[in-house]
Amino acid sequence: MRGNNVGIIFYSKKNQIKLKDFSKKEIPAFAKYYPDVDLIKAQALKYRKYKNIIIAARGGSITSFYAYFGALNNVSSGKKVYFVDTADPDFLYNVKKSCTKKDTLLIVISKSGKTIDVIENYLYFSSFDSVFITTPDYNPLYKIAQKRNIEVLSHPEIGGRYSGLTATALLPAYLVGIDIAKLADGAKKAYSDFSPKKKNNNALKVATWLYENDKKGFVDIYNPIYSSGLKYFSELIMQLIHESVGKKGKGPSIIPVSAPESQHHSNQRYFGGRKNIQGLFIYQNDFLRNEKIMVPNDISKISLRDHDLSVINKLELKKAMAAEFAGSFEDSVK
Repeated sequence: MRGNNVGIIFYSKKNQIKLKDFSKKEIPAFAKYYPDVDLIKAQALKYRKYKNIIIAARGGSITSFYAYFGALNNVSSGKKVYFVDTADPDFLYNVKKSCTKKDTLLIVISKSGKTIDVIENYLYFSSFDSVFITTPDYNPLYKIAQKRNIEVLSHPEIGGRYSGLTATALLPAYLVGIDIAKLADGAKKAYSDFSPKKKNNNALKVATWLYENDKKGFVDIYNPIYSSGLKYFSELIMQLIHESVGKKGKGPSIIPVSAPESQHHSNQRYFGGRKNIQGLFIYQNDFLRNEKIMVPNDISKISLRDHDLSVINKLELKKAMAAEFAGSFEDSVK
């Protein structure tokens, strides 16, 4: 194990661990929530004309849509999306400079309606047409909307980091062409598959594995993500782990990194650094395209690591990705 611990619960009988029975635990509100997809589509109709979308939000109010948008990058809607989660004046200036009033929609999101830096973002971009998503309870953001006749979409009583099936993520997702009905149905199936009512499921196995290793002193989690789409979930993964379990002086730190790029820097920390880190590898098993490498004849005889380049002629890129993943993962479980 090289002093580390990696999540191989599915690969070795030696690593079987006892799973706790959570079947009598109450299912959290976010897992029981199902969006009114038709309502969100109806609310979005008037905003479909905009070519530019600025999302001003923080935390879970922005990370879920950021993940969807990045992962489903095969969508071609022609929309330009700007994710604003900062007060950086240079960045904000460049966003404003890139957008025209006619073609730009500002979506301002804050569950509490009291997030001061989000309100600052609104004030900076207030010349653009806007829609707010907040709890309609006369908070500051809601009052601004009333004063300025800005539409407010209701934010349900669900914490920001769990709000991926609410209008905070689904409204902009629909505007950029994502099939939010399929997205919601897929999430519903996942909630069913990983429900605490099911005593033996993969989510429980992973959670138990991480928890047991944390008690043994493996307080960091190395999380390489072997997918150019799924890597956009990194911010959401960090928030879910840190904000949910980083309490009362306890809880692990998770380090999501884009792989295989991470093999050229962060693998050194994982394999050669302090022995307090466990591995949680994410790999995309299937891809939309079956692209291949073609080696032209004029360079096919060039030597690379005791072979000619011709040995990788017609190599499927998904096999190249699989080999990159296998190399690091297999080193982890030695």
